[in-house]
Amino acid sequence: NDVTFVFKNGEYTYVKDASAALLVYGNGNATPYEEGDQIRGLTGTYSSYYNQIEMVPSFNTAQSISNTGAVEPMVVSIADVVNNYAQYDAQLVTLQNVTLDSELDFEAGSTGTSISASQGDDYLMIYNRFKTLDTTIAANTVTDVTGFLAIYGTTIQIYPRDNADLVAAVQQLPTPTFTPVAGTY
Repeated sequence: NDVTFVFKNGEYTYVKDASAALLVYGNGNATPYEEGDQIRGLTGTYSSYYNQIEMVPSFNTAQSISNTGAVEPMVVSIADVVNNYAQYDAQLVTLQNVTLDSELDFEAGSTGTSISASQGDDYLMIYNRFKTLDTTIAANTVTDVTGFLAIYGTTIQIYPRDNADLVAAVQQLPTPTFTPVAGTY
């Protein structure tokens, strides 16, 4: 089956088809692809690393046969992810209006520590897996987070690709209503 190339950073390559997404881990996949490239002939071996399902490629794959354009992330809630993780494993997703439970302070070139992000009682961890984040965001900031879902042991994580994947949510304030009672206008 053909798959769509989504993203690559180092040994981490993400592909998807109509039914699921997959992390392809390892340098066996050295062919340069563009986001949206359709790849035919991807083969490899199943592996599980701390419960993260991945495929280790057998050999360099064929060139892209076409390109379908940018891959849009799925908008999901943390509750959806927590309750249906297998459905979202390795998918590019956007979590809207999550609260950063502590200060997010990532430095490029370092994975740093992961921080908790929550929606109500549900949470997951934000991790600088690709070492590309170089930003600080205050605790309790409501943020939209885009990235790839992963699991490490029993901890669900999201891996943003870069700083653009962390966007402070714009709070929509109600439109004020003015009711003049008296005075000069």
